[in-house]
Amino acid sequence: MAIVALWRGSAECCRWLRQRGGGGSGDGVLVATAMVVDLVSVVSQCDGSLYGSGGCGDGGAVGLEEAIMIVSHSFGCAGKVVSEVMVKRWPTTLVLLITPPPIDEEGRLQYPYVENPLGLPERTNEAAGAYAGACVAVAGECGIPVVDLWTKMQQFPNWEKAYLRDGLHLTQIGNKIVFEEVVTSLREKGLSLEILPVDLPLISEIDPNDPLKDFQK
Repeated sequence: MAIVALWRGSAECCRWLRQRGGGGSGDGVLVATAMVVDLVSVVSQCDGSLYGSGGCGDGGAVGLEEAIMIVSHSFGCAGKVVSEVMVKRWPTTLVLLITPPPIDEEGRLQYPYVENPLGLPERTNEAAGAYAGACVAVAGECGIPVVDLWTKMQQFPNWEKAYLRDGLHLTQIGNKIVFEEVVTSLREKGLSLEILPVDLPLISEIDPNDPLKDFQK
């Protein structure tokens, strides 16, 4: 919600989102619903290539490296379809892609989700890098900006413990890096607090009994 806090002066809908359950529950979900319903309906009409097997049609077993390549390729294809749909459907909308951050495998071994008799991390930095690479590639093909967290964070010493509290989830400093990178990227594309238009209803205009109708005007 740091972005919301930065733009609270002009983003009235974001204030409403926080007040009505912006943490992911309650009426605040209606804001997201109103904004993405068109995207979902358009993407649902895409052909089956979005959900293709990525080359596993024979059902045979694959090695770890090949599996990572297949999954990241499918991820990249899906990301490209969604990005192109968004740009085509809303040509004036700024689409910003964000890669996953790196993974500290040692940290994942120290804080496993469940009992880990094999002693292997359930996620690897190599796999995260493959997803990040696919995300960067999609951004390049579609001509849209990207925040490469995977590369950016690993440029700093002791990133494993400075930015990740359990090898996966961000620390306060890690969240600060994400915030700064996103805000910088948006500003470079001409989207900032100073020029951000109000294109959604003001909080005073939203009917608490039927909030969605005010987003459909």
